[in-house]
Amino acid sequence: MTLKDQEIAILEALKEKLRKTKILDDDKFGSKRWDGKSEKSKYYLFDKRNNLFEAERGVKLGTGVESIRSSAAMIFNLMGKDTVEFNDGSQYDIQYEEEFEVIEDEKAKTHSAHLDVTLRNEKKSEMIAIEAKMLEWLNSPKNLAKAYLEEKSYPKENDKKKKFISFFNGLVDKGKELKDGRHPHTKYKVYDAIQMTIHILSLYNECCKSHYKSITLCNVVWKYDCSRYNQEEKEGQKFVEEANKEFSHIFKEKGVDFKVEYITFQYFKERLKLSDDRKSYLQRYEIKSTRFA
Repeated sequence: MTLKDQEIAILEALKEKLRKTKILDDDKFGSKRWDGKSEKSKYYLFDKRNNLFEAERGVKLGTGVESIRSSAAMIFNLMGKDTVEFNDGSQYDIQYEEEFEVIEDEKAKTHSAHLDVTLRNEKKSEMIAIEAKMLEWLNSPKNLAKAYLEEKSYPKENDKKKKFISFFNGLVDKGKELKDGRHPHTKYKVYDAIQMTIHILSLYNECCKSHYKSITLCNVVWKYDCSRYNQEEKEGQKFVEEANKEFSHIFKEKGVDFKVEYITFQYFKERLKLSDDRKSYLQRYEIKSTRFA
């Protein structure tokens, strides 16, 4: 079964669950934008409000929130708009789609990292940055812009340029350059280690000029029991181990406790204090897995 076939099978299962949990008729499914252009248009909702637990007014979300496989919709449905409370009583203010400076390339073009969610507790000087994934593990990992391998691209405040460049070099084929000038990923076949390392770099840049005592980068991934996801999870856990070993101590030198986590959406949900209505709504993401070859 191809990855495309697997995606369609999962989308069908999600659509069927959505019908049951939201009592949505078939006429609610579809996309004016993609109709006739993609067979996946039937896995969108004409009205994005039918894909969100609450109205997102005042909140900037990622694109495609009307898709039933949207990771932006998934994490918004989990976290809500204003504050989120964990089971231990700690509370955090929420911001979506926050941009952090990463590097500037030879064309003076700024490269930014977009974090899906950032949670802040200013009293405790804590920040939790979240990169959310739903079915992105069916896609290929990103390749690396060559500017990330050049010291001149890094902000002058970043005193660990060589460490990041060395780590990036270990993720790609430096001797090969694609048509767009990027270096292809090689170390990880499914897990997007390059994106996550760019996020770490962006948070280190932030750490050089901020007051936080604790920063956690969480990769929150929707789990589906199939071989492709299982490889993603295995590679993700390996990356987390390597990244924490490589980078935690340089944050510590700045007085910041830092760690990276790979957490399933299903497990992360159990960490949060949620209303009964929200718990009921989130059942739409609970579908039985079908193992693929």
